[in-house]
This record gives sequence, structure tokens and C-alpha cells, in this order.
Amino acid sequence: MIEAIKRIRPAGERLSAFQMIWHTALLLALGVALGLLAKFLDELPSNELPFLLERLDLANFLSGFSFWVLLSVIISVYSRSPLRAGINAFCFLTGMLVGYYTYTAFISGFFPRSYIMIWVIMTLFSPLLAAVCWLAKGPGVLSMVITSGILMVFFLMAFAVGFLYFDIFSMLDVLMWLICIAVLYQSPKQIVICIGASSAAAILISVLRPYLPF
Repeated sequence: MIEAIKRIRPAGERLSAFQMIWHTALLLALGVALGLLAKFLDELPSNELPFLLERLDLANFLSGFSFWVLLSVIISVYSRSPLRAGINAFCFLTGMLVGYYTYTAFISGFFPRSYIMIWVIMTLFSPLLAAVCWLAKGPGVLSMVITSGILMVFFLMAFAVGFLYFDIFSMLDVLMWLICIAVLYQSPKQIVICIGASSAAAILISVLRPYLPF
């Protein structure tokens, strides 16, 4: 298995134990800080925010998925190995959950159990998903397939598509899609193929979704 992974994308130079612990601790702290910030903005009345943040609807944006998924992808692909990608992404998302829901429970005074379970499940699966994302920076066909899959997810979070309509959920979600394209870019040919394949797959899923039995 390890040799197969190395053929897809070789691991980077191994860090010292101190460096690995330090990097992971920083990501955990970053997750906590961003989680607290997201919930703080969510609690503020929109008319108390600066004009630009109010227009961007930043509080609702940070309550969604695309920002957190993008940061998890960035953390994953720039980790030194699939194992490190899994550990780093898991610790970052765990920190975000701790910050966001500690603020929710102790300052806001409520605890949305059903909503947090969605994030808990995503966080539990994040090590596996992060390891797969790490492979997206490899040179082969499988890496392009993984890249296309990641971009498809961001397309679905940014755009609403049907037989007779095309709309944007949020300009910030579109920005996350564009940043993800930049992060996963390796060559002009690679990124054009991946954008085309991911967009076609996302549009097909969106159009057929009302007719699917699941």
C-alpha cells in the first residue's frame, strides 16, 4: 500500500517530532480561533458589521461549508505525507468545532445538537478524505481524477444549475472555487481538463438530482 501511494505522489522530507507537533498544534489553535471568530460574527447584528462584511454576508458564509472545506484541502495537499494530511486536517477541524460550539454553548446559551453532528461526522471522516486530497498533487491520471472530484464539490457549493437556470449561491463560494483551482493547479493542460471534467460532472449531478432515488 505504501509503495502504491509513493508511485502516485512521493512523500516530502520528514520533519522532526518537534516540528510535527508544533505544526499540528498551530493548526489546532488556528481552528479554535477561526471557530470563535465565525460564531462571534454570527452573533453580531448585521448592521453592526463594517459595510463590506455586511454586504458579503460573511457570518452566513462562515456558517456554511466551502470556507472550511477549502482550508482543509489546503492543509491536506501541503502536508508532507497522507498520514500528516489526515492528522493536520482532523486537528484543524476539531479545533474549529471546539471554538465554534464552546462559544455557542457557553455564550450564546444553546447547543444545536443535530447541526453539530453533521460537523462531527465530517471531522471523523476527515483523516481519510485528507489523505485522498493529498494525492491530488501527484503527477498521474489518478491525481487528476481526485482533483476533478474536489473541484466538482466546490462547483456544487458555488453554483445552482438546472435545465433552465444557472445561479450563484454566493460570490464568496465562487471565490473558494477559484482559490481551490489555484491551489490544485499543476499545469495548464492538467487544470483545464480537471475544470472541464469537474464542471460537467457537477452540472450532470445537479440536473439529474431531482430524479435520483437517493
